[in-house]
Amino acid sequence: ICYKNSSIKKPKTEPQIFKVGSEGDMVKKIQKSLGFEDKNCDGKFGLKTEQKVKEFQKKNEMNADGIVGPQTLKKLNII
Repeated sequence: ICYKNSSIKKPKTEPQIFKVGSEGDMVKKIQKSLGFEDKNCDGKFGLKTEQKVKEFQKKNEMNADGIVGPQTLKKLNII
């Protein structure tokens, strides 16, 4: 039986944002897309990753804030 006003709610999908302090496989993908050598793709978003992101954003005429959000992910061909 399906009820119209069910208490089950769909989870909201938050936009993915990566910045200094972020970690994980997605950060590795970002690092690889930015041209990091495999040995330097550690999945930790630190100051070097932030600097590379800013350079990429500036080169692509984006707001160079060093934060990877949906627009930067799209430009990096990750999403």
